Amino acid sequence: MKKYILLLNFALALVIIACAPKPGDAYEYESRGDEYYAKKNYNRAIADYNAAIRLRPTVGSFYNSRAIAYHAKKDYDSAITDFTEAIQLTSAETSKGVYYYNRAAAYYDKGDYTLARTDINRALRIRPNDKDAKDLDADLKRRGY
Repeated sequence: MKKYILLLNFALALVIIACAPKPGDAYEYESRGDEYYAKKNYNRAIADYNAAIRLRPTVGSFYNSRAIAYHAKKDYDSAITDFTEAIQLTSAETSKGVYYYNRAAAYYDKGDYTLARTDINRALRIRPNDKDAKDLDADLKRRGY
């Protein structure tokens, strides 16, 4: 019986090693972080996004992903900091439009409607047909912002 338990533990260890991201592959960490995020395991997602950022600190999408996880945890300040970093690192206007919307949503949820208004205007200039941005814009207008 002990022999089978040892074999089972060894097989389990091999599976864990095979499924772990390869050292140095930042995008694998991001992908696994996305899987943890989908399961609402935000702390594990953030840990994987941290690993991706350590390996490739100039990739804006990693900061955006981590910010989304922080936002889900209601850690709005950390989310805003990461969305800001994503915006600064990204040259693609379409991505910036998404990141501005995401930061606007974090400001909104934090209750800072003035900064949410600034970012939603930026998002809509870049992506004028974005439904989520239009919805947030309408809600801000209803609130007088």
